[in-house]
Amino acid sequence: MDAGIVTTYTWVCRTREILWHALDQLGPEAYRAPQATLAGDSIRDRHIHIASCYIFWAARVGLGEDLAEPSPADFADAAASRAAFATADAAVERLLTHFDGHLDDPIERTVWGQAERLTPRWLLMHPVTHEFNHKGQILILVRMFGAPPFDGDMARPFGAPPAQAPDLTVGGRRRAPTADHSR
Repeated sequence: MDAGIVTTYTWVCRTREILWHALDQLGPEAYRAPQATLAGDSIRDRHIHIASCYIFWAARVGLGEDLAEPSPADFADAAASRAAFATADAAVERLLTHFDGHLDDPIERTVWGQAERLTPRWLLMHPVTHEFNHKGQILILVRMFGAPPFDGDMARPFGAPPAQAPDLTVGGRRRAPTADHSR
């Protein structure tokens, strides 16, 4: 299997741990609360959408599998979302195994009724860039819920990932999400 792409995806997966740490502390109510800044979606909706994107492009489009995309309603909190990402990670592994040695070979697929010429590498890299786009949106909301700034950047290639997300508790109690997200 292409060691470079495997290393890159490993960094992506390690980076998710930083976001999960913040989301676990945020609490399930804030995780599921509709956000005007996300067109009424919740953090959970965006988070599960990321996993769905991997499943759609890697499993459904890339491999032709009839794998259902997860529904946000099935995930009560950030910890539960790990199951959706485990499914996504398994789909990525199958994609990389299936196209081992051929990641840059063109493949013809029909996507939403449109003929597309793609590569297996693109089928992985598109969801990766999509994930980081939505991760940025989610991190902004985590800050709006009261988290001080922290390094939510990609995990470092050697050693520990960037500093963990801050503890969102005050005096041993979880901070209450603020209704005013203007700060």
